[in-house]
Amino acid sequence: MNDYMKKNLIIALFIILVLFFVATPVEAHFLASDRNIGAVLHVDPNDQPIAGSQTSFFFEFKDKQNKFKAENCDCTFAIDENGKNIYSQPLFQDNTSPNVTSASMFYTFPQRDVYQVTIVGKPLTANAFQPFTLTWTFRVDQDAHARTEIAQNARFFSTFISIVFIGALFIGLIIYGIINTRKNKKQTTKEDEKKYEEKNSGNIY
Repeated sequence: MNDYMKKNLIIALFIILVLFFVATPVEAHFLASDRNIGAVLHVDPNDQPIAGSQTSFFFEFKDKQNKFKAENCDCTFAIDENGKNIYSQPLFQDNTSPNVTSASMFYTFPQRDVYQVTIVGKPLTANAFQPFTLTWTFRVDQDAHARTEIAQNARFFSTFISIVFIGALFIGLIIYGIINTRKNKKQTTKEDEKKYEEKNSGNIY
């Protein structure tokens, strides 16, 4: 393999690595509001809860009146299934330094179904801020077992395609290098023949 082929192979491999490892994930944000107070909900993993696997909820609150304070809120996080409450706890229970941008919760949905996530907030001091109720609806379509099988199949398919693509690219570069080398040799041979003819064209026999 000549230097030209090596250079092209390195460039091609670099492009492949960039495409595989520098992809930007897309995030969805779920907004709910009640008059002056609203919150953006971020869900992990991938904004799609999975039954049997822990789901993380992250909340960012906004108050148009700038009165809402986490430390002054009797806030409850609750999850309902088919109109029945299946889980609840104080919203800031897991936060050592609660504030309006750091509320986080963790929950494992028991099965595939439609769930309502609700936050009810009441001020500990009368009229400190507007009481509110925020609700989000999530459809849990996958379970952890099925998700694992899908992920394994996807990884296998991705690896297989990558190997085939890299192999085809490698073979293509080799073929291109061989053709290019032969072409250069032919061109060099023609130039040498031409120089020989020009050199001997003035000979007198």
